[in-house]
Amino acid sequence: LAAVALAGCDRAEIEHYRVPHIESAAARSPGDASPQRMLGAIIPQGEQTWFLKLTGSPDVVGEQTEAFDAFVRSIRFGGARPIEWELPAGWIEQPASGMRYAAFRTRSERDAPELTVTRLGAEAAAILPNVNRWRGQLGLSPLTEPELTGATTRVELDGATATVVDMSGSGGAAAPAMRVPPFAAVEGRKTPAAPPPATRGRLDYQKPDGWEPLAGSDGMRLAGFQVEDGGLRAEITVVPLAGQAGGIGPNINRWRGQVGLDALAEDELQKEIRSIDVAGAPAPYADVVGPASAGEKRRRILGVIVTRGGQTWFFKMTGPAPLVGREKPAFEAFVRSVQFE
Repeated sequence: LAAVALAGCDRAEIEHYRVPHIESAAARSPGDASPQRMLGAIIPQGEQTWFLKLTGSPDVVGEQTEAFDAFVRSIRFGGARPIEWELPAGWIEQPASGMRYAAFRTRSERDAPELTVTRLGAEAAAILPNVNRWRGQLGLSPLTEPELTGATTRVELDGATATVVDMSGSGGAAAPAMRVPPFAAVEGRKTPAAPPPATRGRLDYQKPDGWEPLAGSDGMRLAGFQVEDGGLRAEITVVPLAGQAGGIGPNINRWRGQVGLDALAEDELQKEIRSIDVAGAPAPYADVVGPASAGEKRRRILGVIVTRGGQTWFFKMTGPAPLVGREKPAFEAFVRSVQFE
């Protein structure tokens, strides 16, 4: 998904963004299949999810297993950059492009396997759908939740936990019934249908007064704003992901964890979910407030989840509880103004 730059539009005007649908990477035909091995890591960290992937022939990737493991274990957060690491000897940095935050060749030859580092939003953090998506790229069948533990390794990092996989397969596309779109939920071995072919539409909305464009880009964020008042600051983001993106309940429980609350069971969670109209249809709406014991650090999240055309859209405001409470009417007006073309 190409990041869409925010234009400096006047306040109170309708703003328009071209919105590409997200779809699975193009797969080779079974006739083009050749044995492949993949080393991968998924690292949720705060509002971001980091993906590391090294794919190539089994013998070539096998030569890099120790270097890949050392690279993962060297990762740390909280420094001058969003993510930092120690580069293994012989790895050569490549130009980053598109969704890739960084890329490296494991040796100087042009046909050497490439390791990519991709940064997505927190909504992409569900482990099972991502592992099954990678398995589909190797021509492997999806796993169930109980099988996931035996197929992955957890590596504790400084301030985060990495889920690491080492998988080998034919390298061809999985059969149509086995393809898994990015971040889609998997129930047992039943795999959702692939997303529709890529098309382009337009997202229109009314930006509230006082909301300013959020500087920078974080990969999958289509639009972002910030609002400040009384020394407090809140962020508003719009993130589209493919498929079910982990499901409504798991995402709301993740938001609860971000403000210091425990997860709820599905029946309890349903009592906490409201509804708000978005583009002529009701959408789940969560208002999650951290515990009063947090005092001045108490956080609040307003989140709306819209499923539409093979994509899941996350409209989210995050910030100090008092400011988010004051901006709640503006956030609801913003979400209600959204139109998809």
